[in-house]
Amino acid sequence: MARSLGHDVRQIPEELQTALIHTFEENWRDERRRAALGFHLPFGEGSHRWSVRRFEGASIH
Repeated sequence: MARSLGHDVRQIPEELQTALIHTFEENWRDERRRAALGFHLPFGEGSHRWSVRRFEGASIH
């Protein structure tokens, strides 16, 4: 996201980082909704470390 907006990904502006985290968490607060799409928080709520679960039978191309 940062790169697509023209930012150096090694120095993402704090305002952008905060806005992205806030938006993502507000939209993905419902755990069942997240799970249905494969997202989860491997380090628990509030960790800001999201992960995507790989679905059975999925292949990487």
